[in-house]
Amino acid sequence: MATPDLIASAEGLLGRQPFIQFIRGVVVAFVMLTSASPVCRAGVISEIPLNHQVILRLSESTWTPSLQQVKESLPVIQAYLEKSTEARSVTAVVGVGLKSRRDWIATSIKGILTNEGGYRVQFWGIDYKGSKVIYCNFFPAPPKASSDSQNGFGYWRKDKVEVDDGGYSFFQVTYDPKLKAVVLFDCNGVAFNPAQLPSHGIGLVAVY
Repeated sequence: MATPDLIASAEGLLGRQPFIQFIRGVVVAFVMLTSASPVCRAGVISEIPLNHQVILRLSESTWTPSLQQVKESLPVIQAYLEKSTEARSVTAVVGVGLKSRRDWIATSIKGILTNEGGYRVQFWGIDYKGSKVIYCNFFPAPPKASSDSQNGFGYWRKDKVEVDDGGYSFFQVTYDPKLKAVVLFDCNGVAFNPAQLPSHGIGLVAVY
């Protein structure tokens, strides 16, 4: 912290008015640095910047989550991903390096937790088995040098993002704000060439 003598010396060197302008500049720079959206580390869902989040009101929405509720959801989802290898309802290709849906979900979660590209997320409220839950729709963040329109999701702040395939770049979580728990996890499948499937194996399992 600056001492009175140091402040007086600075005023003497700069003059009072330039000194005041200098201090204002320092304060503005500090505010800009501390209020800027944080950079999300690879695989850290709980650090998705605010400018990569949106709460939607869709035709299928039955209620609107609060900012506090969606803020609380991300650390819970992060913990779930780090601890869970349980198979859920996913698209799985059996016979192409994966033996089961459990393998698929474990592989997908590993991909999510090591994804350096980062994610954006949309939230909207729905009812699930009598409870008000938040549907969390994760999809790729744009490369630093590109815009939303260049990334193909220029509409993401107004309408939900839905794509076929894409693997762990696109995943969905249903979060219960009352229980503060993840109740469902889903992940997109991957495009494949049917000719690559083993002649003796089952093709697609649980395709949605």
